[in-house]
Amino acid sequence: MEKQDNIFIVAWDMTGLECIVDANELQSENVMLALQGIKGCKLSAFMFHITMRARANMQRKYEIYSIHTNPDITKETLEDMFNENPQAAADLIRKRGHKIYSDRSTAGNQVIT
Repeated sequence: MEKQDNIFIVAWDMTGLECIVDANELQSENVMLALQGIKGCKLSAFMFHITMRARANMQRKYEIYSIHTNPDITKETLEDMFNENPQAAADLIRKRGHKIYSDRSTAGNQVIT
């Protein structure tokens, strides 16, 4: 059986990486909860929480993206990218990911630290 792509939700602000969440893992938890007869959606709850956090802190210029990666790219791989070169990691995710939310300022040459 072929491994499926990983899907991550990545959130950062002007000070650096906020979080990386494995969306596939949250979807799996949703299935298990549904089989137990428990209602709720962990992925939706997370998305609501992180988006509200971004809206409450607009001065921090949050960006939230989803990104599909091959199975060899892990959460730790993405975290290492942000630790080694946060600006390059953000640029790569902006280019290849899907924007969910952004307060990014396009004025000037602001760099993620």
